[in-house]
Amino acid sequence: MVHTNGQPAVSSKSQLDIAIDVYEDALIALEESPIQATFDQKVAVLVARDGVEKKRQMDQNPTGITYARLLSLDERLKAQVKVLSEDDELAQWKDSLNAPPNMWWWHLKYPLAMSPTQVAKRYQQAISALSAALPHPTQEQILEVLLARDAIETSRDNQPLPEHVAKIVIDLDEKLRSLSDVITRDGKLEYWKKSLSKTTSNTWWWELSNIEPLPAQAIKRYQEALDEMEAPPKAASEELLEVLLARDAVEKAWTKQQQPPRHLTEKIIALDKRLKAQSWSFANDDIVDEWKNNLKPPEMNWWWSFTRSVPLPNEAIARYEKTIDVIESSKPPSSDQLLEALLARDGVEEALEQAYRNKPVPEKLARQLITLDNKLKQYRLDLNKDNQIRQWKDSLKRQNRWWWELKPAIVGSEEEPGTRRDWLLNTLAVLCLGVGAAFTAYSSQVFFQKVEGQEVQQADLSQNMAAVLQVIGLGAGGAAALTSGGRKTLEKLFTNLQLPPTKQAPTALAIAAGMTAITGSVATSLPAWGKVYITQGQGYLQNTNWLKAQDSFLQAKKFISSDEDKAKVEIGLGESSEHLGDLVKAKEYYKKAASLDNIEGMTRYARLSMVDFFLKNPPDSRIQPSITDENLRQAHLFNQRAWLKISKLLAKNEQTPEKLNKELLNLTQLARTNGALISAVKDLLVSPKDGALQDEEFRQRYWTEGVAGIFKSNLDELNYLKIPVKDALQIRALCFAHITTEQMRYTENITNVPEALSSLVPEMMTKSPDAPNCYDDKALSVYDFSLIEALAKIYKMPKFRVAGTSNNQPPQANPNPNPAPEADNQTPPATEAQPPY
Repeated sequence: MVHTNGQPAVSSKSQLDIAIDVYEDALIALEESPIQATFDQKVAVLVARDGVEKKRQMDQNPTGITYARLLSLDERLKAQVKVLSEDDELAQWKDSLNAPPNMWWWHLKYPLAMSPTQVAKRYQQAISALSAALPHPTQEQILEVLLARDAIETSRDNQPLPEHVAKIVIDLDEKLRSLSDVITRDGKLEYWKKSLSKTTSNTWWWELSNIEPLPAQAIKRYQEALDEMEAPPKAASEELLEVLLARDAVEKAWTKQQQPPRHLTEKIIALDKRLKAQSWSFANDDIVDEWKNNLKPPEMNWWWSFTRSVPLPNEAIARYEKTIDVIESSKPPSSDQLLEALLARDGVEEALEQAYRNKPVPEKLARQLITLDNKLKQYRLDLNKDNQIRQWKDSLKRQNRWWWELKPAIVGSEEEPGTRRDWLLNTLAVLCLGVGAAFTAYSSQVFFQKVEGQEVQQADLSQNMAAVLQVIGLGAGGAAALTSGGRKTLEKLFTNLQLPPTKQAPTALAIAAGMTAITGSVATSLPAWGKVYITQGQGYLQNTNWLKAQDSFLQAKKFISSDEDKAKVEIGLGESSEHLGDLVKAKEYYKKAASLDNIEGMTRYARLSMVDFFLKNPPDSRIQPSITDENLRQAHLFNQRAWLKISKLLAKNEQTPEKLNKELLNLTQLARTNGALISAVKDLLVSPKDGALQDEEFRQRYWTEGVAGIFKSNLDELNYLKIPVKDALQIRALCFAHITTEQMRYTENITNVPEALSSLVPEMMTKSPDAPNCYDDKALSVYDFSLIEALAKIYKMPKFRVAGTSNNQPPQANPNPNPAPEADNQTPPATEAQPPY
């Protein structure tokens, strides 16, 4: 075996790679003869996969290529699931092994579970096949649609569907409901449901026979009934009844809709016009009266009143008076009662026009009508509740009739006129709404601004709630303008509060002032939101929830203004990016914090600059790094700048167990460790001291005093200051020493690990169950491991050589890889000056 620098060469393949080779060979043998595959070939594949899993757990640092290869082979194994599942002997053998759940290859079943996207595709294909076979689809096609819908529910596993899949399923469900007549036509649905035990309440597709008609279906029936009635010759009584019953079905389906679609509303209005045009057909058919008496439809169903085309004025006023009496006896009146009063007033108007045309109305009748109209006007607030009168007017196309135009008044009404005091108070209220709207606009602009690091504008739940509540409180009108918009907002508030006109002005001012105070408080508290998000993000960092921490710090950017808070945010973003493995972003965030004169940002940027240096200049490379390397230069400059500031702080604040500043202690150890690492790189790699390349013993002694010495210095300092063993600083210092020892001993195969390093690791780190987990992302980041790996490699002799001893000469490749060692007559130089503790 070839030796390099006195060290035995390591095999090019790891144990995990060898196990994967065996796994691949077994899988190839199975794939070449899937139909004639023997029992032994199938078992060989599964056992080989066991071997891979065992080696994977032993290998702490597998390469990305190894992982990618394993994932590819696993996908090929899943493709053989049918072959593995159809062997009864193999199934019995697998059951006897009782493999744990995480060994999934022993539990493969055919067919494999489908993803939400796959089951949605199956559902779509089933619906398409059923639609194409209309009007006479097969029972198999109908059953496939229902089972495909079952598969959608099964794939969810009590979790919400992905957004793109959910949109597809919603559209397909609408199509499925529209096919309910086809599905239930043969009466097989109930039989299938009982046979398959589909009795759960949330499987509505098995209950299609009991589903109420949808508005679209009811409207379609209504339109078809009208078409039949309008077709020549004269409409039969049965056709007239079908029209009325279809209109009843439309009303029934419509009342269940929270927000009816506009296009359906327009269609109903057009169909109602056609129905009204045929009113004479109903008036001339005596049988319709008999149906009306037998069915007793609600009085609100105006289409049943066609049996008499136009009522007499006395009858119309009597109906109007009856509806007003009902309203007065109800506190508050219902929407149906109010609508009935308006429709009765319509009937009065039509009856008067029909009876008197251009003639004056009799005085007695006129007085009675005026009295009833004044009573109706008193319910203007009830009529405008939830904007219902406007919806009725738009639906029924009622125009130019004052009772459909009744509105609440911001200052008094016709019944109770307002005073000068009311005008003054309401003017102040509108001004308050304007000020509140300005506060709301400012707060919303802050909440929804796009900050650096976010791809789109976004606000979290608390910000959305704050913005929505402000808008609801002020009203869309008051936020839009100081005059007409604000007046409309106040009118809506009066309507919802049911206030009489004399009490509206004081209430308006009180509400507007309160809303202005609330929105002003939200606007002035925005800086405090930033501190809350910073604290929240730091809490997420402590719990290793890096993505949530990143989101909290990005949200904090919207609110902060001080350099101190900005630095905390950049450091938090840098730390989360570092643990997520994004070196470029982490350096960028730390550099921004350093530009704000933040010491921690300087030290962290210096440390990641060294990581970047080692990634681009591995210590075991045959090319010597340049002394002018930008990463090394940046690390030196930023760490030196941080150290000068730390030294001043230490001079003013002596660290003692009784008077301890942990933040300063953390910065001190970060800068000290950076300094030792930078010195080691300069003196052992980029600008070697005399003897560092020729004398291995000198190099190792320098490393021991420079690197292991700094680890010991850090631990001694923590012990002197009585830092608890479970404190994060203690754990980090111990893990640095422990993992460096492990890296040198087991990865770099260094047999003479310095006693000065290994003695720093207490026995409990390797034997006690209470020992900290150094491989936990909370203790060391992925880039801390990169530094440790580089430190372990620096201990060994480099693969490059320089021609002379002058540090100023450029490095040259050494043709002789094993030069004779020189006499050791030198001692390693001291590292950069470090602070006393």
